[in-house]
Amino acid sequence: MESLPVIVFKGILDLLLEPIDIVCLSFASKTLHALINHYKHTLNLRSNVVLTKKGESIFPLFLDLVMQRPDVDAAHFRTGIEMAFDNSFNDEIKPGDMPQSVTSLTFGNNFNKPIAPGSLPESLMAITFGKLFNHPIAPGSLPGLLTSLTFGWLFDQAIAPGSLPGSLVELTFGASFNKPLVYGMLPQSLISLTFGVSYDTPIAPGSLPESLTSLSLGYKFNQRIIHGSLPGSLTILSLGYLFNQDIDAEALPSQLEVLRFKGIFNRPIPPGTLPRSLQTIQLSHDFNQQMDIGTLPSSLTSLSVGYKFRHVLVPGALPSSLKELYHFSELDTNILTKGVLPHSITKLTLGNNFKQPNPIAAHSLPRVAG
Repeated sequence: MESLPVIVFKGILDLLLEPIDIVCLSFASKTLHALINHYKHTLNLRSNVVLTKKGESIFPLFLDLVMQRPDVDAAHFRTGIEMAFDNSFNDEIKPGDMPQSVTSLTFGNNFNKPIAPGSLPESLMAITFGKLFNHPIAPGSLPGLLTSLTFGWLFDQAIAPGSLPGSLVELTFGASFNKPLVYGMLPQSLISLTFGVSYDTPIAPGSLPESLTSLSLGYKFNQRIIHGSLPGSLTILSLGYLFNQDIDAEALPSQLEVLRFKGIFNRPIPPGTLPRSLQTIQLSHDFNQQMDIGTLPSSLTSLSVGYKFRHVLVPGALPSSLKELYHFSELDTNILTKGVLPHSITKLTLGNNFKQPNPIAAHSLPRVAG
């Protein structure tokens, strides 16, 4: 048995359905035991391996038996365990069902049971719910050390202030979520927030925590962003495909560094609208508005314009700080006339649909010192 290749052992493990079979096999084969020890930090367990049909935990027994082997590093085995249920699991989780050593938990698509306070181990730092989960999050139901939380496709429940732990750093909503944000709903520890396809609710001033640095709004989001609705700490903002609203002066945070328009945005951007901290701007493929001198901030280093942009740029429209320009044009218009490209340019990318036979005359390129 010891001469079998590792891939065969992995196949045997996938076929075993009873926890006791896995335990016994680990004692019968040194190779299998070494394989378990090697993958101790990423145990992907089927539901019937973790829980019996009566809901009693079998996993602690499995750990205790395996760790009696002298070649197992017990200290490492008990820390950093990642658990993943398959799509068939849909049982209620009770306190004690999971060991306190689990730090990451992933539910399968069919799991849709309420999470009772105290049922999840306090060691958990990351939770990912599957497609069907759609139950309210009661205060105290999520562990106090949780830093990453991902909801699945169907989750669309209002979240009461205080329900999310104060340790949360990263929060991702699924495709269906479209509930309004209220003050205190999101913890002040949150750094990254991502909304799914359906989110299209106005963002009230003060509803986003001042700790937030990255915000991604989903496909349908098309609400006007007013002054104060985005926290001053924000450095990365991605707007959804359907966003097509005017940008109010001073509506964007003064520390913003990255701004992405992903879809049909095609509104004028008056000079002075964009914050002077911006380093990267990605304009949507529909954007076709004149960019005057002062439209783009002097801090900008990277600019992408879509394939419908056809306005001729005047010298000075591109700031002297610009290093990268991506122009994906479908038209014959040559926007890069003499003196338009600043001397700071180090990378110029033109799309496959740029149809100008000789798109860039030699005199339009800046001289680079050799």
